Amino acid sequence: MSDTNNSTVMVEMTKQKRTVFVIGTMLLFAGFAASNFASGVAMPAKLTAIGGMDYYALCGVLGALGIMLSLPLVGKLSEIFGGKAVVIFGIIFQFATRFAIAFITDVNGFMVLYLLTSIGAGLIASAPFAFIANVFPREECPKYYGLLTTFRAVGSLAGPLLAGVMNDMGYVNFAFIAYIPFTIISIPIILILFPNIKTKQTAGTKFDVGGIILLVVGLSGIVLWLSLSGKNFSWISIPSIALLVVGVLALFFLVRVESKHPNPTVPILMFKKRRFTIAFLCMMLVSAFTTSSASFAIAYAQGVMQVSSTLSGTITMPQTIVQLALGTVIGVFLSSSFAKRFRPLAILSLILVVVASFALYFLTPTSSMALIYFSTGVGGLGMIVPIAAFTPFFQSELQPQEIASAMAMYSFGASGGSTIFGSIAGAVMNSGGSFNSVFLLGAVFCMIALVIGVFGFRPLTKK
Repeated sequence: MSDTNNSTVMVEMTKQKRTVFVIGTMLLFAGFAASNFASGVAMPAKLTAIGGMDYYALCGVLGALGIMLSLPLVGKLSEIFGGKAVVIFGIIFQFATRFAIAFITDVNGFMVLYLLTSIGAGLIASAPFAFIANVFPREECPKYYGLLTTFRAVGSLAGPLLAGVMNDMGYVNFAFIAYIPFTIISIPIILILFPNIKTKQTAGTKFDVGGIILLVVGLSGIVLWLSLSGKNFSWISIPSIALLVVGVLALFFLVRVESKHPNPTVPILMFKKRRFTIAFLCMMLVSAFTTSSASFAIAYAQGVMQVSSTLSGTITMPQTIVQLALGTVIGVFLSSSFAKRFRPLAILSLILVVVASFALYFLTPTSSMALIYFSTGVGGLGMIVPIAAFTPFFQSELQPQEIASAMAMYSFGASGGSTIFGSIAGAVMNSGGSFNSVFLLGAVFCMIALVIGVFGFRPLTKK
């Protein structure tokens, strides 16, 4: 092994071993996607069985929050224990907590386990990309990153369908582990072929313990305030006010601490970059659509439209199929003249996401599934440009040494958008709102993103 680029450790493998390792890495990512998308189908049936559907919105928020909070810990844990050890632990921990869900009959216990299983997922999330970077030269990585995207689509298609079939067969408690056929193959491959690399932070920097604590306290306070006020206690009460005050103060001090820390968990100073700020805000806001389609739309189909779990498991398929079929085509079209084509395509994509969000708002108990398929298909098409092109858009104004921090912050934006939207949606439903109110809220989020995009995505002066 040898160090390259001062941070990446290259792992030498024979051609045959690399092929096997790539298969294991791809299946790991497919399993990660399958587990996330399967949860949307499995959760309504499980919560209904234990009398906890009133906490559906909060559970969805906990799923996004756990991944969001564990992501910044991966680097430090890899430094201490090694990257392979962290990933294997994440796989086992995620499976163990999901398996334990089968035996839970209490909604509070379910929420704790669901938060824990999402933390395990967060330990896995970035590993496939890191593995590829450790095995292949930089110029070959994009090809395998594209392959990771394909396997993510496979997992996104298979996960909800498998969970739906298990629900309808009467195995509701085990739908949460329907993804395991993908992941279980990857474990021995990673254990045998990949060394346990312990990464090193930049010399002279300290791990941002204070930032982690402030982030956890701040987000937890705001999320619990939005999700529990009006349900477990009134909006004007000591618990409600205490959660709000603690959350706001922690986030206030987070901004102060992170703006001065040499190795921040949340690189606040990145918001000085105009293009980054525009892309961050738009991606954060359109996460309302992806959360609605992968979570609330499934709950609506199962609980209000009374469709089977198997059929509800097909809800996200149109968006995945559209992205799988057209993602590369649109990416090539953009790359051939990025400066000229980015702005009009970005605005068009945001318009499509707004249309898709409003389609969900018009759902009724007697609506055809075709309306949901229309929404997820159009929304999936609209999300291609944000997924594929927002990153090169904001990277065009960054220095090479700023890209890592920007990508970390951008990942927070996507997860944070889901967390914020889910929390506000929970508050809406706690106050007597319906699923349609949540879908309308999602449309408003996406409309704000469209306005920001129209005024923020200025014509680029260079490719």
